[in-house]
Amino acid sequence: MISVNFTDKNGEICWAEFSSAQEAVDYCGIDNIVEWEHYEEAEYDGQPDEYTEWQDYYGGDDWDHGQYDEY
Repeated sequence: MISVNFTDKNGEICWAEFSSAQEAVDYCGIDNIVEWEHYEEAEYDGQPDEYTEWQDYYGGDDWDHGQYDEY
């Protein structure tokens, strides 16, 4: 993905995301682009995030912090 800051027809700075540089240039016009940044979208690989992993390691993330476990 590409994050683009560009000047629109009214002269205001706008922000948009595009899937390719060519798509950004076609939409904004190369002379109107102020700056852009490439970034990778995180793909879901089926693995839990780091927070969930640590909660599992330390015994879970009970909403009640375990105080009602014996009831």
